[in-house]
Amino acid sequence: MKGRFGFVWWVGALLVVAGCAEQPLAVPNSDQGIFFADNQYAIAEGWKSDIALVGPQTREMACDRTTGVCGYEHVPLKIVSVRSLDPSVVEVLGDGPLQSALAKGGKVQVRARAEGVASLEAEVEIDGELLRDTFEVRVEEVAQVYLSRTAADPAPFSRYAGCSDEQPGAYVYEDLTKQEIVLSMRKGNAKGEALRGYGVYPLTVEPGDGVAFTGYDELQQQLTIQPKQSGKVTLRSETGGKELVFYFVGEASVDGISPAVFARNQNGQRAQAVRQLVQGQVFDVALFPTVSGAWLCGGDLTVKRSVLTPSNCSLYGDGHSRSEQLILATNPGECRVRFVAERAAGGRGIVFDLKLDVIPGEYAEPGW
Repeated sequence: MKGRFGFVWWVGALLVVAGCAEQPLAVPNSDQGIFFADNQYAIAEGWKSDIALVGPQTREMACDRTTGVCGYEHVPLKIVSVRSLDPSVVEVLGDGPLQSALAKGGKVQVRARAEGVASLEAEVEIDGELLRDTFEVRVEEVAQVYLSRTAADPAPFSRYAGCSDEQPGAYVYEDLTKQEIVLSMRKGNAKGEALRGYGVYPLTVEPGDGVAFTGYDELQQQLTIQPKQSGKVTLRSETGGKELVFYFVGEASVDGISPAVFARNQNGQRAQAVRQLVQGQVFDVALFPTVSGAWLCGGDLTVKRSVLTPSNCSLYGDGHSRSEQLILATNPGECRVRFVAERAAGGRGIVFDLKLDVIPGEYAEPGW
């Protein structure tokens, strides 16, 4: 398990081969050892889940180009029929094909109806032969549901460095209704063990029509929401825990900035904050827009910039209108760059003049 509530897709995790050395073939975990079923994690009561079934391993290796995962291939498997031996605990809703780089198998969609353990019986076709076997599926009550934000770029190397779960987050877009925001929504039992499942949203929204739930990725445990109105919206888990507060606004609602200037490391990422520039080096200016004190968690502010001392510094890199800018210090003296966010502060605009001294340094065109 990945972290306390991490969820790893069983087929992709247990059957992966590490390194190039030949590993023994894994034994299928169905009751008679005919196929693999990804039943390692219990399903949350009341939720749906897709259970993958794949055939035995072969000695042929394959790699998934998307994930980079390599492992033994599996004998192709086709589901003929599936039934639950205790539909009061687990109800079978349907089945379908499953295709990946490592396996061609099937998946069974089920609904977890009540706590307990149910056996599912599957008839499958492997190498032209019809085979029948069973496997267990556990259902447990959801005791904890945790919400957290996911940033488009990793902090502290982006404009979302101030974004956190503990404080309100600002989402600044021209048309909020066209945006989809991805959150982490993890669930666990009373012991804190991860549960799987999708199709249920155990959350309260204030106001009630503030957002729409548009999807949930069972594998990644990620919830997608779409803002339906501007303003403050709060999401709370029905099991308690911390709430997430959102400010869905346009650029006119941005009422402050918290500018900072950073040196850059050899990987081109932000390092320590600085109060002076060194000749020949590139520095990273971030305005960090805020809305009623809330830092940016999504979207951005449109900003124009102009260099007031072109002999001492210049804009570096591709041109853009975001709230971040690279600056090249060219000669000793004062570097002044003006940033103007015309749409901010209700249309009155916010103006920030960067003023930093450039100290002598060894001049060389930076390359990262």
